[in-house]
Amino acid sequence: MRVISAAACKKAYPRAIIASEICGEDLHSKHAPFIQACAGDSGGPFVRQTALGPVQIGITSWGPEVKDAKCGRRHLPGVYMRTSSFASFIHEPNPVIQPFPAAGPLDPASTPKTTGVGRVGETLTCHPPVFGGSPAKLAIKWVLNFKTISRSPTLKVTTAMIGRRMGCNVTARNASGHFDAFASAADRVRITA
Repeated sequence: MRVISAAACKKAYPRAIIASEICGEDLHSKHAPFIQACAGDSGGPFVRQTALGPVQIGITSWGPEVKDAKCGRRHLPGVYMRTSSFASFIHEPNPVIQPFPAAGPLDPASTPKTTGVGRVGETLTCHPPVFGGSPAKLAIKWVLNFKTISRSPTLKVTTAMIGRRMGCNVTARNASGHFDAFASAADRVRITA
């Protein structure tokens, strides 16, 4: 497997290669099976041998499977995350980690919950999910008819909300990125008169 130029990789995958990726291809074999990472190999190392020993230059990301090619059957490059593009993060003793739902993105505990009585004049309260990653600032939004009506953790129920299911949305943000959590139908409160 050899590192190939970005231009050569872009010929195989037009408009798909970004600066933080590096490509490798089996340039020795003329016929299948070719040496290449397969679907399911993501996260594996892409290593270059140097005079001082092996150096990891990439992390397996994607490749021929995006063209519906079976592993090792088409002469196409593999695409790897270029580790040098993330060197400052990798070597940072205390890197900032993007927020993520601590329960996992598909777990019901990863959505904001709304409590309170759904009657005009009563108050609803937003309970954000627990986030993992580095400490994050939370922003709460209550939306009605596609408009943000409040950014407070609590919301006073009005007549405009009658017949709706009200719930809050929460964004957790830090220097590394953000995660948006939206209340599911089960986590909203039905508003009555």
